[in-house]
Amino acid sequence: MKRGLSLRLIVPAGIEVVELMAKPSTKWRRIQPIYQYFAGESEVLDFSDDAAVAMFLWESRGEGDLRLGLFQQTGDKYNGYAVGKHWMDVTVAMWNTDIRERILCRYELYEEFPDWHWWLDRVLN
Repeated sequence: MKRGLSLRLIVPAGIEVVELMAKPSTKWRRIQPIYQYFAGESEVLDFSDDAAVAMFLWESRGEGDLRLGLFQQTGDKYNGYAVGKHWMDVTVAMWNTDIRERILCRYELYEEFPDWHWWLDRVLN
């Protein structure tokens, strides 16, 4: 069995079905609060475990139905992690432009996000 894939097993004693669910990696869980931060708070955003698994599978394997990103709606909610990633990407691009134009200093971001230095090191040019 490949790691993280859903699997349905029919046990010999009957037609009972057990479903094993993929779980986001520890590395992905580290960026999860960053996605939540950039998504903001709204009752139309889904931050459930299912939404986390869907985003993890999309980012790590390209599996699932998030190809429309933040425009993909499940029921009456949008995947909050997809929305957060979108706005994170937009914001980081803006920060990098502002840093190049000397409108923003890197240290301002490091002061504002003290727990995310590892992430800032990765995304700032």
